[in-house]
Amino acid sequence: MERVENKNHNSYETFNCCDNDCCCDCSPWEQCPTGPQGIQGLRGFRGDIGPRGYQGDVGQRGDTGEQGPTGMKGPRGCPGWCCNTGATGFTGYTGFTGPQGDIGYTGFTGSTGCTGFTGPKGDIGYTGFTGYTGYTGPQGATGPSVFTPYIFVYRNTTQAIPLGSPVIWENIGPNMGFNLIAPDTIEVLNSGVYWESKTIDTLEPNSFALYVNGVLSPGTWFGANSTAQDIGQALVALNAGDLLQVINQSSQGGTVNLSPLGSGANPTVGQTVAGFCLFRIG
Repeated sequence: MERVENKNHNSYETFNCCDNDCCCDCSPWEQCPTGPQGIQGLRGFRGDIGPRGYQGDVGQRGDTGEQGPTGMKGPRGCPGWCCNTGATGFTGYTGFTGPQGDIGYTGFTGSTGCTGFTGPKGDIGYTGFTGYTGYTGPQGATGPSVFTPYIFVYRNTTQAIPLGSPVIWENIGPNMGFNLIAPDTIEVLNSGVYWESKTIDTLEPNSFALYVNGVLSPGTWFGANSTAQDIGQALVALNAGDLLQVINQSSQGGTVNLSPLGSGANPTVGQTVAGFCLFRIG
């Protein structure tokens, strides 16, 4: 039995809702007793979507929800076009110096750059003050003495000298490093190179030479023709112990006579007729 509202008469009409197993008469204000639940029927087909209804009124604003997590920082915007730049803020405190890092690898040596231009010459500086005189250093050790042997012998009177005989020396002048062991023989005490010079005045042509240990010393043989003065000079190498003589080497006529060759009114007494000297040069 189903009760349906009759809208035209504002009343309900009663319809017979009985089936073969149950039947009741129901008044418009009474409800039939509930029967046992039937077996669930098959699900019907889904009907078509109905037309969209009218939009309802806006509801009341809901409560504010909880704040969401902070979003990621967006990209920096372009500088603005308005407003003046604000005052510079205070400089922050200097942070602590971090630990020193490891020394990096030495880089490759770069190529040599071009030579720069020479700069202009600077002005000449002022002359500095003269420094103080230093202290006098200690006296050095005495060096070896320079010893130069020398001798000069001569004769003032006449002498006849046969061929092969020596000049006999009457006088010894300055002497250091020689011995006159005989009137005609000089002994060398120090080896070295010596410069020798001799002068012989005779009335005849003459020729005299220096003999060393009885042997003519090469380069020391000189002579003069007629009445003349025989002058000879040479360098000789001598050894300690050598014996020296000036000998008539090959004068014409054999014997020659030593004699002063002075002239004029002055007397010739005391004039040297023969002289011989030596001194070491090396």
